[in-house]
Order: sequence, then C-alpha cells, then structure tokens
Amino acid sequence: MRVAMLGPVTAFGADGAPLRVGGPRVRALLALLALEPGKAVSAERLIDAIWAGAPPANAANALQTLVKRLRAALAPARVVEARAPGYALAVDPDDVDAHRFARLLAEGARLLADGAADRAAIALDAALALWRGQAVADLADFPQLIAGATLLDEQRLGAVEARADAYLALGRAAEVVRELSAEAAAHPLRETVAARLITALAAAGRRPEALEVFLRTKGTLCEELGVDPSPALTDAYLAALRDRPCPARERPTTNLRGRLTSFVGRAAEVDRIGGLLGTSRLLTLVGPGGAGKTRLAGEVAARLTERWPDGCWLVELAAVADSASVVNAVSAAIGFGEHTETPNPNPVEQLAAVLAGKRLLLVVDNCEHVVAGAAALVEELLARCPGLTVLATSREPLGVDGEVLCPVPPLEVAPDGATAQEAARFAAVRLFVDRASAARPGFVLDEDNCAAVCAICHRLDGMPLAIELAAARLRAMSPGQIADRLDDRFRLLTSGARTALPRHQTLRAVVAWSWDLLTEPEQILARRLSVFVGGATLEGAERVCGGDVLDALPSLVDKSLVELDGDRYRMLETIRAYAAEELAARDDAAALAKAHAAYFRDLAELAEPALRTANQDDWFARLAAEHDNCVAALGWAVRDRDTALALRLCGALVWYWLPRGFRTEAELWRRRVLDLAGGGPPAGLTAAYLACSYACCLPEYTGWSPARRLGGSAVAFGRLHHRARAEDRPPNPVFTALTAVWANEAGDPSAFQECVRSPDQWLASTALLLRGTVRLNQGGDGPAADLEAAVLGFRRVGERRGLSRALLALATLRARTDGVAAAAELMTEAAELITPWVCADEALVTLIWLAQLRSWDGDLAGAAAAIAAARRTGTSGVPVDTLVRLRLIEADLASRAGDLVVAIPRHQEARSGLAQADRAAPVGEIWARISHGIALADTGDPGEAEAKLREALDLMRPVRNLPLLVALGVGFAVAALASGDPVRAAAIMEACAVAHEDDGLGDPDPVRVRGAARTDHGVDRPDRAAGTSDDLIRLLRAG
Repeated sequence: MRVAMLGPVTAFGADGAPLRVGGPRVRALLALLALEPGKAVSAERLIDAIWAGAPPANAANALQTLVKRLRAALAPARVVEARAPGYALAVDPDDVDAHRFARLLAEGARLLADGAADRAAIALDAALALWRGQAVADLADFPQLIAGATLLDEQRLGAVEARADAYLALGRAAEVVRELSAEAAAHPLRETVAARLITALAAAGRRPEALEVFLRTKGTLCEELGVDPSPALTDAYLAALRDRPCPARERPTTNLRGRLTSFVGRAAEVDRIGGLLGTSRLLTLVGPGGAGKTRLAGEVAARLTERWPDGCWLVELAAVADSASVVNAVSAAIGFGEHTETPNPNPVEQLAAVLAGKRLLLVVDNCEHVVAGAAALVEELLARCPGLTVLATSREPLGVDGEVLCPVPPLEVAPDGATAQEAARFAAVRLFVDRASAARPGFVLDEDNCAAVCAICHRLDGMPLAIELAAARLRAMSPGQIADRLDDRFRLLTSGARTALPRHQTLRAVVAWSWDLLTEPEQILARRLSVFVGGATLEGAERVCGGDVLDALPSLVDKSLVELDGDRYRMLETIRAYAAEELAARDDAAALAKAHAAYFRDLAELAEPALRTANQDDWFARLAAEHDNCVAALGWAVRDRDTALALRLCGALVWYWLPRGFRTEAELWRRRVLDLAGGGPPAGLTAAYLACSYACCLPEYTGWSPARRLGGSAVAFGRLHHRARAEDRPPNPVFTALTAVWANEAGDPSAFQECVRSPDQWLASTALLLRGTVRLNQGGDGPAADLEAAVLGFRRVGERRGLSRALLALATLRARTDGVAAAAELMTEAAELITPWVCADEALVTLIWLAQLRSWDGDLAGAAAAIAAARRTGTSGVPVDTLVRLRLIEADLASRAGDLVVAIPRHQEARSGLAQADRAAPVGEIWARISHGIALADTGDPGEAEAKLREALDLMRPVRNLPLLVALGVGFAVAALASGDPVRAAAIMEACAVAHEDDGLGDPDPVRVRGAARTDHGVDRPDRAAGTSDDLIRLLRAG
C-alpha cells in the first residue's frame, strides 16, 4: 500500500488502484500517521491535530472511530496498528511519497555536489514527478498539517533549484526556463530562483529577457524590502550582460573550527534546521545544558556554508561577562578591523554598517547568561542588515519578533530488552560506543554489556554531554559499574576534557550553570517540582507545590529547566536529581512529599470508578502518565508508615494495575501495604484493605471460576466484604457481583437479584456476565440470557473492556450452540474493542479465540492472521498459561493444514510451557493433552494418542467443565477411528451430543468424526438415549 501527500491525500492499494478514504478527518489521520511511517504517534498528538485543540467530549472514542473507518478504507491491508501510546502506520517510508521525495532530493543534492550532474538530474526529476499539486491540498482546515505542507513546499523549491543547477551543468538550459519562470512569478522575492532564471535565459540565447528578469526583481526587492540585490543575483545579471557564464564565487570564509570527534545522530534535526534557515532569519536552538546545541549549530553551519556568500561566523558568548560586551564579541568573531577603518563611538552602528551589504550567517552560541544584550543586538542587526541570518543557541528564547524556536531534544535511547544489534540503531547508544572506543580502544557493544550501556543512556536522559562524561569513565570502570553508580551521578561524572569550558567538565557544573541563572522564586519552584517523578500537570504542580506556580513555571520552561510535553511539565532526570538535592537540604522536604502522596491518592481514588465508565480510556491514559508519580507516592507512604494513605492509594491503584497486566507490581505493593496494616483493616478502610487482599485473586478472564482462587480464605473474604458495605467507602462492585453469583449458585438468589436491579448498570452487567460464564463452563441453565443481557448492559455503560469480555463469552456460547457463523460478528467486535491500554494478556486471549473460531469455520488464512496479530501484540510479561494457549492454537492450525511436522513440536513446546504455569485448575493441562492426542492420532499413532487422552481424563476428576469434557470425547473418538474402531467412535460422539444436548458441537472435528464413523465404515447411528456428563466419563474410561 502507498500513501500520497504531495497533492490531495490519497492511498493506493497493492494493485495501484486508488482507495476511497472518505471524510477529511479520516484523511487527516492517514496523513498524520504517514508523516512518521512505522512509528507510534500518540493518541494525544493525533487528537490535538485532528480537532485543532478543541476535541470532542469523548476524544479517545472519537479517535478510535476514525481509526476503525481508516482501517476499513485501507482493507485488506492491515497497516494501521495500535501501538502504545497511540497508533502507527506500518508501511515502509518509501511507500509515502513525501518521504520518498525527501530521499530522492537528498540523493540528487549529493550527486550534484559530487559532480554527477546527469545522475543528479535523474534523481531530481523523479523527486519532483511525485508532486501532484500543493501538499495536503484537501486538508486546509488542519493547521498542523498545513505547517508541515509549508516545509514540504520549501523543500520542493529547493529541488526545483537543484534540478535547474543540474540541467544548466548539462547544457539543457532551455528545458528549465518555463519552470523557473513560473516559480519566479510565484515567489518574486526569492533571489535564488531569479538568479537561476537569468542564467538559464542567457544560456538559451534569450539575453534581453534575462536582463528584464533582473530589473524586475531588483525593483521588487527595493519596493517590498528596501534592499539591493544579493551578490549572487548581481553576478548572474553581470554574466548575462557580458554574455558569458556566471563566474564561480570563491568558497566563503568562516571561523568555524574543525571537529576532533565524530558527529553522531541528529540527521533529522540537521535537515529540519537547514529547512528552517531557508525561510527564517532568526532561528534559536533551545534546550538544557549538555543537550548538544553548540555542536548541532556548528554542524549545520559547516554543511550549509555555500548558502551565504560572505561566510558563516561563530560568535562564542560563554566567556562574555555582561550584556554590554556582546557587540564586542560579534565584532571580534567576524574580524572587525578587516571591514572598517573609521572608528565609530557607537559600536552597534559601526557593526551594522559593516554587515549591511553582506549575506552571511552568524552562529551566536550560549546566549542564556547575557540574553538581554544578545536579544537587543540581534534584533537591531536583523532590522538593519537584510542579508543577515542568525542561528542562536540558548537555554531560553531570545524573545525577539520573528524568532523561530527549535528545541533540541535528547538523543533517542534504546528500549528495555533491546539486543546489541537493535540498540546500535539508537543515537544515544551509538554516541556512547563511539566515545567509549576512544576512551578504551577495542570497546564494542555486545550482548554482555548492552543492557548496562542502554541503562546508562536511559538514566542520563539521552543527553550527549552526560553520555560523553560517562563513556570517559570506561578508562577505569566497566559499563555495569558505571550504571550501578548513577544514583550518585554528580560525583561519578567528573572527567570532562581539560580543554572544555569549566561548566562542561563535570555534570554538576553543567546543571549549576543553569541553576545559578534562576531567580529565587524560580529556584523554589524547581526544588518543589523535583518531588514529581514522572512530570506534572499544571493542576498537580499547583496542588502540591503551593504558591503562585504560574509566576515562575513559564520562566523555568523558557530557561530549559522544565520542558512542556503536551500538557505535562517534566524535568530531565539529571536536572531533577540536582533539584532534589537542593530540596533535601531544606526543611520542607517531608511536608512536600506528603502533599505529593495525598494528591495522587485523591487522583487514584477519583480514577477507580471512572475506569468502569465510557471514559475509561481517558482515565487509563491519565493514570499511565502519572504511574511513576503514583508508585513514588506509595513508596513514600510505606516508608513513612502512613497506613491509611498507603491502603487507600494501593487499594485504588490495584484496579489500574490488573487490567494493564501489571500483576507483579500489584503483588509486590499489596504485600508491603498489608504488612504495614498488620492483621486487619483500620476503621473506615475495609474496602481498601479488601482490594489489597483479594483483587489479585481475581482471574485474568471471566472464563475461570474465581471461587477456586480464594480457596480457604473465602469465609474471611465474605466477612470483609460485608463489613466494607457498611462503611462510607463501599467495596469495588466486582466483589459484590462475585459474592452474589456465589450465593446464587449455592441456592440463595436474593443477592444476585439485588445486583441485577441495581441502578449501577456496571454492577448489574458484571453479575450477569459472571453467572453466565459460570453456567457456560459448567453446563447450567440460562447462560444465553445472562450473557445477552450483559452485552446490552455494557453497551449502555459504554465500558469497552467489560463489553469485550461479554462479547467473548457470548461468542463462545454461540459457536457451541448455533455454529461458528453465529459467533463471527461478535468475535470480530470483541477484537476491535482491544485498545492500547488493555494488557497484552487480554488482547492475546481475544485474538486466540478469534483464531480458534476462524479455524473452526475452515478459514485457516483468517486464523493465521489473528495469530500473527497476537504475536505482534507482544508476549513480554504475559502469563505462561496464555503463551501455552497461543502455542496450542498454532499447533492446531498446523494440524488442520496437514502440517504435522510443525504441529507435533508445537504441542511439545506447549507441554513444556505448562510445567511453568501456575493455575489452580488443570484446565490448560487438559486442553494441551487433548490437542496433542488428536495430532498424534492424525500422524497414525493411536496408541500414544490414547495415552495422552487418558492423562487428560485423569486430570478431569476435579474439573466441572462440560465443553472441556465434550472436547475430550472428540479426542477419544478421533483416536478410536485411527485405531480402526468406528463403532466406539460413533458411540462416543453420540454420548457427547447427548451430554451437550446438541447435535452440532461447533468444531468441525466432531462433524468429521461422526460422519466417518457412520458412513465410511457403515456404522448405524446408535440409539439416542438419555445421558449425562458422568455417563460420558464412564464410556471413555471403559475403553
């Protein structure tokens, strides 16, 4: 599939035919994802771009609706993937015309610089042929896309000029006259286009027209800007006037210094800054100390010196003591005495006079400590020198009209668990390895040191200077030793180059330089913000830090001590560590930590009921953003032995942890909190104590009986639940629903009826779902009515996770009673409800069931696609029993496809995995043996097949699960057929049908077995008699 953005946004299928992508918001979503192919774009960014800062009330659901529509439009291609924290377009960058254009443009520019004009022309022709009109021409109502289109159009103009250069070098001037004329008319102030048009016209023998272009452009420049033509335009005019080629200008002079180390990463930033410098006269690179602003600015200037005929000049302000001295630093950098012999009492006037007729770039470095003086001088020079461009670096903006800010982000760090090969793709790791090999010759990244190197880069926030300081430590330490000591990073990282500025020789000096530039109110707020571990919202900062946060917070952002990421304010870890040291030295540290913990307790308790509503995705996202803060708050409460705060916070967070699959974290913290609470709950906190004690005992899915997980503690659970319902803070309704279902199964329906009649629709739907699931598995009456009512109830609530579970259960029932076709639509809807917030375990189970249903329906390709989607979901942290189910369905698909060479090893892998599984009921063991036995029978080994099936039969003793028993019967029937006993096979199948009270058991295998037993072997249908599951078990044991 291809995406075209260089014109109206269009998608093309694999056959090249355009796809109908309807609706501007759907096309905008496609364009936003296509701008970053293969990368996850956060839901927050997508919502902000699509609704232009005014999202609908339920923005997450609205975005999911757009995603669903986009997926339908792009079908059958499955390229829109849910990836935390949002969505990604899984296509190659070359399949997006904007990225293909950028690649061809860079290739053409490189070839042209190497003197290969013929090959450059081919590449540039191909690049410009991709344009079908104005970029994203049909999405003018989306400001973020229009901003991107403006940059793309600037690159298009650059490609037009580069192609003109290539054609002129090849003697094909006449071929570019028409295009250059059109561009000159559209951009009358763009002198570079006019100069090339003049040269092309003269070379084509049209000298009068060339001179006319110069005069027209000169007049426009004078009238519109009040400036004279640039030297390049004048040179083109004089060459045309004299009827000879435009002379090549000498290479610009510069004071940029050569580098002793390689430049690593930042390719995207270099390209972006180069593009911005083509449209902006003042560009400021902003970022915290050690981010690499100076090196990046120098690299860009060195690569683009040809743009400025009068040179690129570096002005270093680090050593300048006051604002008044900034002008002297600029004068010295450009060689002031070479440009004037007449002293002037006003140095700014004198400098402006020198620069007035020149086209040059000033790289003004390290402005933050003299920002007022730098801003005033730059503003004056830009106003009086039309050929001047300024590239500044600073830890805060200059605040001058027309200034374009370009934040310099940290280098990208490798994710946890990356292999050495994967980690080497990330710029932070490459920088560490590059500098490490200089400090310790022979150092290489390998699987032994990869985890430590990645940890160093991650904990140092991907900041280049800090990474370089850490790499220098390899002279005496291993990567693991460095990583282990980063808690004391300021003492550890003190080995900078002797020739570096003093503030770049140690990590502490880097941060202290910025800290000392803060006012007292700014330092107070920065200290207090350090209590936030994962950043803070404005509301959180105001609640926890106190005072008028808005007085100082914008200044901290401007000075790069705090960065604004969406609606969150974050400190880089190194800056936060410095601020935390400053806070620890003050008396208010403990009070601030308590205020922080109380705020996140309140937030978690507010979120807990909201996770059961139609707004659950928004609250999952909010808690995900605040997760580190919540854990830090809980840790403080435990350390401070604040039992009430710890119980309430943990009791609320557990309902976030479990759906996300964070069971290990939930288990760890609940045990710590329960140890703190002692033998029972404090008064008024029973609901929180109940959640900490028993939430982790709930099943991952509603398919297993929860009562077994409580074991002997069911009585204690009941007492706590009864006590909690009498207190002000009621227990989570899932406990109420469970208690009611258990009582109903024991013969007391009153509590269940109370749940069903409850005004809490979620409680009623959950009770119906639980009872329906129990009856589905145990063969009781009425599961259909319960499950249909549960689906209807969850639809009313709008709660996606509960609806997905109810649909999954109802689909399972429909497959067994009405055939696979009746379940397909339910199952597909359940799969579509999977969101980025649901844990991989739940997503996997849903997709496994979808694969199972498709395989039952004979759609092996669709089943394989569902399994592939399950694999893409990821298996990290997924319980072993779920992985076993995944291997079993893979084995089953291989068996159905006749590939027993693959199927048998998959079964063996599943059996090995079960040895690690932790489940009270041996359901997984039974399923594995049934599936393995059927596969062995298909290979012609009925003896070994029967042995596996009898193992499963022995395991069935404590299990009350009719569908599982029927499946076991099918396995015995398959084995009987394989051993040449169709009479026994037919008898078993009829017993299964009687026990199940149904002639169509859902899975095509029973149909195959029954048909083979009755027809191929001439066996008459046995008399159908009343039977039970016990009768079926006796029949199986009798063989």
